[in-house]
Amino acid sequence: MGVFLRRHAALLAVGALHYVLVWHGDIISNYATLALALLLVARLSARALLGTAGALGAWWLGLALLEAAATASRTGPRFAFLPDLLPTYGANVQERAAEFWPLLLQGNLFNGPWLVALFCLGAAAGKTGLLTRPEEHRPLLRRLALGGLGLGLPLGALLAYLNTRADYAAGTLALPVRMAGGWRARWGTWACWGCWRRRGGWARGVCSRRAGGWP
Repeated sequence: MGVFLRRHAALLAVGALHYVLVWHGDIISNYATLALALLLVARLSARALLGTAGALGAWWLGLALLEAAATASRTGPRFAFLPDLLPTYGANVQERAAEFWPLLLQGNLFNGPWLVALFCLGAAAGKTGLLTRPEEHRPLLRRLALGGLGLGLPLGALLAYLNTRADYAAGTLALPVRMAGGWRARWGTWACWGCWRRRGGWARGVCSRRAGGWP
């Protein structure tokens, strides 16, 4: 517990400095604070973690899609989420330092369900040894690779198209498309890595056998 808290306190400090001194779009601080939710679910089984992830993810994506549907006919320019810059770097640093905590809370409330859902998926993968023992999960890894890339890549192409549009409706729809597509593509990529790792382990075993390393 102590190590976990110290590491995430350090991560929060890095995120705060990143936000105040470098970039207004920092998400490291959100990771550091929302990861505390893992303390509440750490003892859950892999099945319960998957159920929690599914419920939180479906809720967040559902709300985002409803928002996109509600603004489908809205006209006007796309929102940019870009802050107004002050004349000097020092003035910008001072302003960002003052707004850091309120915006961190706002970002956690907005992105919290989705990020915690992803944390739960990672915890479930860790509990089952999905990537550390890929030889035990070959069928699942294949399904994840096909399903993840099969859906993630088309959603990525849709996101690229939406990002070429300057209307408000496209900007609203781009958010759930980005989150859903990015998640599926990443899981598909990691599943491919797991399959490759398994093949590599098998190849190393064959080489060891041929070299007389095994009786």
